Amino acid sequence: MKKKPKMRLWHMFMLAFLMASMLFIGILWLILTVFLDDIYRTVKSRESRMLLEKVTKDYEVTGSMDLSEYDDGYDTRVFMISPEGKTLSVSANVTNNGELDPWMKNVIQMIFREMDGSGSRKRIYLREEDYAAIAEGADYKELSQESQTMPDRIFDIQIVGEGENAVMILLATRLYPVHVTTMSIRWVLIFGTAAFGAFSIVSAVFLSRRIAKPMEKINRGAARIAAGDYSVNLPDSSLQEISELAETLNYTSRELQVTETLQRDIIANVSHDLRTPLTMIRGYAEVMRDLPGENSPENLQIVIDETNRLSDLINDVIYVSRLQSAQETPKQAVYSLTRSIRAILYRISKLKESEGYVFSYRDSGQEIFVSADMREIDRVLYNLIGNAINYAGEDKTVVVKEEVTGPASKKTVRISICDHGAGIREEELPYIWDRYYRGDNSRTSRPVGTGLGLSIAKEILEMHKARYGVESRVGSGSQFWFELPVVDKPAAAEADTEDQAV
Repeated sequence: MKKKPKMRLWHMFMLAFLMASMLFIGILWLILTVFLDDIYRTVKSRESRMLLEKVTKDYEVTGSMDLSEYDDGYDTRVFMISPEGKTLSVSANVTNNGELDPWMKNVIQMIFREMDGSGSRKRIYLREEDYAAIAEGADYKELSQESQTMPDRIFDIQIVGEGENAVMILLATRLYPVHVTTMSIRWVLIFGTAAFGAFSIVSAVFLSRRIAKPMEKINRGAARIAAGDYSVNLPDSSLQEISELAETLNYTSRELQVTETLQRDIIANVSHDLRTPLTMIRGYAEVMRDLPGENSPENLQIVIDETNRLSDLINDVIYVSRLQSAQETPKQAVYSLTRSIRAILYRISKLKESEGYVFSYRDSGQEIFVSADMREIDRVLYNLIGNAINYAGEDKTVVVKEEVTGPASKKTVRISICDHGAGIREEELPYIWDRYYRGDNSRTSRPVGTGLGLSIAKEILEMHKARYGVESRVGSGSQFWFELPVVDKPAAAEADTEDQAV
């Protein structure tokens, strides 16, 4: 299947920038060359209407005919006219002392007769050539209708008062032809468009290259990471988003490198853990087959022990997989965590007392109840205590502490398992919960366990949404801990306690 051609990032960015620039210039051309005349007339008409309303309102409130404050000195003139066409008041800078031309007097008188009285309003559009036609008897209404599209003047008229007291307020607004201005603007736009277009092209190339080049470097770096080269260190960028992307990929590369190292270690550890018991089983079986008298209970027990060890490893691997695939869910119930810890320590101490191990339990002075899956939390305790035994150090002492913290309404119990062994280096602490991670081999002289105990404990505790952690110093031992919410003692447990007391 033929691949579709793909556009490079900087090409796409440059094209988008140029299209935006062309759209802006096109809209500017349209406004200034096509709609400028309409916009100008609309604005002037609106200004005239607003000024008429202001003059009318001021006159109705004060009765003053002083119009000097309404003269803009250039485009608009304001008149107050009697029904006979006599000028009562006029704004400044008006020729002929404000007297109206004869044609305008005739129009004013006709408008007085036509309008309904106070509050009536009218607008007339005229061109200069219409004045002579009106003086010769032409109908001003027809001329106003014809001149509406391209007038030279707008006359806004409003009647205030009734009868002999009626006053006409007239605003004459001059409109200037804008085609000359439009031609000037067109030439300015031609040169401006050329200059802006050149600037847009240069800016688009510069900006697109500035964004695309770091992205191309990141793309090449990501391809190297995908190929397994985790030594890639992508450079920083002055653009925040690209800098964050490079930092994320650098972090991903470091994590993948750690994951690959752990994966190699897992394969090596699993291979070793599987090979060792198989080698032992095969070796002892061959000895018992080939040498008379070697088929002893001791040799058979070694074969059984190595078989059990191999079985434990396989069971732990299956159990971790089930936990991570959410096939295991906690079956929570209220039970005594204090009694459970005592029972576990009793069983372990019976098994290990012949080897010289010492177990100490520092309880909180009260019986602690929690709501959790007892079987799973017991597995966590067995794994953490077993880990402490493996790395207990020369004194072979393991301490389990029970501490209650928090207010009465929200108590939390922290269980800590401590050893006095070699401790764990600080840089290893984030990885000790990973599968098969055994850290520094100098902590113990012999391989112990399956390498899955802490990983299983982590999965179970996270399944219970419990806090957990480890504190360790090289040469001072380690303290693994987890926390669970304390719940009230159930009624059944209270009855059981009373029966025991009796």
